[in-house]
Amino acid sequence: MATDASIKLTLEGSGLSYSGSVTLAQAAEIVRVASLSPEQLSSGLAPLPSMTVASQASGIEKLALPEALNRSKPTTSAETIAVIATWIMDSEGVESVSRADVASRYRDARLPPPGNLPRDFSQAVRKGFLASVRGNSDQFYVTQTGRALLTPKEKN
Repeated sequence: MATDASIKLTLEGSGLSYSGSVTLAQAAEIVRVASLSPEQLSSGLAPLPSMTVASQASGIEKLALPEALNRSKPTTSAETIAVIATWIMDSEGVESVSRADVASRYRDARLPPPGNLPRDFSQAVRKGFLASVRGNSDQFYVTQTGRALLTPKEKN
């Protein structure tokens, strides 16, 4: 599973004490909840908008990985990598993926991995399907260009 940049968090007050590391997404949600009024808190918490927009846009989180690959019909290893990365991010709710995350999903989907995964990952970045996370060159996120690959292709 992808590891997001770790943020050290310490919360203290009114019988509450927490100190630990959280992901950027978790920190954003904590700040969002902390900024709510008591009335808003008592009415229930809505899902974090940024966590639902991407997955709602593709609908891929509701598909098994082989279904997502069949639906998008990638024609190159770089496209396949982008589809797998999108599926991981949307179905698992993570903000980025590593090469190892994608490689393990090839095995899970019973697909042969590309002969040269580092080269094909670089190709996916060059084509604009993926971008590296600033400050962490081992983590990648799917760009809008990469997400566009999820549009089902017509059969020829």
